[in-house]
Amino acid sequence: MSNSTASATPVANSAESAPTEAVADKVPPVPPCVLIAGDDAFEVQQIVEHLRHHLERVEGATGGDAVSDFRQHSPTVLVLAFKELEHAERYYAALQRHVHSEEERLPKVVLLCGKDDTAAAFDLCKQRYIDDYVLYWPNPQDGLHLPLSVWRASQEPRSAHDSSVASPDLHRHAQQLEDLDQALAAGFEQGEQQVSAAHESLSKLERALAAEHDDFSHRLVQSEANGIIQIRDAPALAKEFAQFKDQTLAKARLVREEGLASISSWARGLKDTVAPTLRETRQLAAKIRPRRPVLLVVDDDEIMRSLLRSVLDSLQYQVVVVSSGQEALRELVHLRPDAILMDIRLTDTDGVTLTRQLKGSAELRHIPVLLMSGDSRRETLVNGMAAGAVDFITKPFRLQVIRSKLEKALRRGPSA
Repeated sequence: MSNSTASATPVANSAESAPTEAVADKVPPVPPCVLIAGDDAFEVQQIVEHLRHHLERVEGATGGDAVSDFRQHSPTVLVLAFKELEHAERYYAALQRHVHSEEERLPKVVLLCGKDDTAAAFDLCKQRYIDDYVLYWPNPQDGLHLPLSVWRASQEPRSAHDSSVASPDLHRHAQQLEDLDQALAAGFEQGEQQVSAAHESLSKLERALAAEHDDFSHRLVQSEANGIIQIRDAPALAKEFAQFKDQTLAKARLVREEGLASISSWARGLKDTVAPTLRETRQLAAKIRPRRPVLLVVDDDEIMRSLLRSVLDSLQYQVVVVSSGQEALRELVHLRPDAILMDIRLTDTDGVTLTRQLKGSAELRHIPVLLMSGDSRRETLVNGMAAGAVDFITKPFRLQVIRSKLEKALRRGPSA
């Protein structure tokens, strides 16, 4: 009896614990969240309802506050449903800044774009700024393309250590390595200067020793006349002193050469050792810190040149400013800017003619030209575009307009 009771007890205990383990095993994982962010509430809701037929968690946001949306939903996939590419980029840039500062993980990004923005969207994918794009505006071309793209993105969440996203720490380390590069380069140069200075100092010492030796031997030989000492063979004594001087200076020269040679050899060896690392450091820094686009500004008005320089500097462009068409052509002999902003009316030519001239050059035709003018008549615009300009900026311009048009021209890439 006791045996059967004893044997039954473990069975009862295991039966009691089994449901708990089974329940734990059956707790479903939290499905990934897909966030649709846009500026049109109706369009966003339409996309949300469409995707909910294929995915479990789909939310919408139209407030335009990327950080708030991210904190509220913690999305695995972000769909940028803004009709203007610039608005989508601004929203995502704000999210990137927040994620980098908090060292959190960025969601995968799918961009909805119009036909005119597909080339720019493709470039953003190549740069790994976004993960995919879908031609959606004004109407989706394929009803299942967006769900498929989002589903794929949800299955492959972005790694916390995705190399395409440079963290603030990585930027800081890159800056430190650049500083080290400059410090080492300056140190090598100073070391070479010190070696050269030491060489010159020792050479001067040799010359001074030789002069003192000659003076002493001369005075000693001539001292016979003064009765200090008696010298029977002055020429022989002078010869002995000359040999002594040569031997002394030869030893000093040998010490100098051996000492400086070891220093020079050490410096060259150190330089050769760190050179490959510094090369890789420069390449890494160049990848992490993108080059600021270079703009050539052509305007004969001094006040306008100063204003444009200030505005474009604030937008993080490198700016080269000239006051005439001839100056622009001279600058373009050695400068290849990313874009040219040019006033239509110049002192020595007009912007339309100069644009046409640039487009006739095989070396310069790829540079996008944006014409500027206070004359907003359609005829002026048509003439400028016919000459090869990619866009037209009316003076007085607004900061937002010039920023938008420049970004569009640079995204478009080299013009034909």
